[in-house]
Amino acid sequence: MKITPDSPELTAFVLGELSPDQRAEVEAAVAASPELAEEVAALGRTARSMEAWMASPEPVPALDPAQIGRAHV
Repeated sequence: MKITPDSPELTAFVLGELSPDQRAEVEAAVAASPELAEEVAALGRTARSMEAWMASPEPVPALDPAQIGRAHV
């Protein structure tokens, strides 16, 4: 498989979603390519940011009665 910076395998790699064989293949490609290594680092930063954001949700404002009325069909 040819791994490029746009390959979905890189995201799956960062998220730990690859099989051991796929993981080994992506690891080898990343080790051989500074461009892929930078993409993996960027994806990792994004994943950590999303995890942090999701771990500390902001309170959701309550709906007012008019909004509730419009939501019921």
